[in-house]
Amino acid sequence: MFGALAAVGPGTDVLIQGYLGIRLLKELCALYEVPVREVDMQRFLDLAGNQIKRSFNLLLALVGNMFKAFPGMGTVVGGMLHAVVYGLIFESLGKAVARSLESRGDLVSGPTLRMFEDDLSENLEARAKRLLQLAWTRQRGDEGTGTATG
Repeated sequence: MFGALAAVGPGTDVLIQGYLGIRLLKELCALYEVPVREVDMQRFLDLAGNQIKRSFNLLLALVGNMFKAFPGMGTVVGGMLHAVVYGLIFESLGKAVARSLESRGDLVSGPTLRMFEDDLSENLEARAKRLLQLAWTRQRGDEGTGTATG
C-alpha cells in the first residue's frame, strides 16, 4: 500500500506492483516451504492482473466515494486512492495465496484465483475504510515529519 503512495511518476506504479507481487509470492512460498519458479509466479500474477482489471473500476468507485468524507485534500487524494485500492488487491491476493499454499501445499492457479476474486469483494467497505485510515495516518505523519512516503 505504501508503495502505491511512493509511485509518483507515470508507469512507476506498474513497476512497483510487479516487484511487490513477486516479493509477496516469494515470501509466502518461503513461509510455507513451497518451491515455486519465478516463471510460475509471473504467470500467476498475469492471470491475477486480468481479474483485477474487471474489478478495478468498482474498487476505484467505492474508495473514491469514501474520500468524499475528507473534503479539500487536493492532490493527496490521488495517491491515497491508489494506495487503498492496491492495499485491497494485495491483501486479497496474499490471503488467497496463503490459503492455497496451506491447504494444497502448492500455488494452484485456478482455485487460488477464485479465492482471490471472492476475497477481493468480501467486506469491501470495511476493509477499504481500514486501509484508508492507515493511508491517511501514514500520509499525515509523513507530512508532519518531512519524510518521504514509501
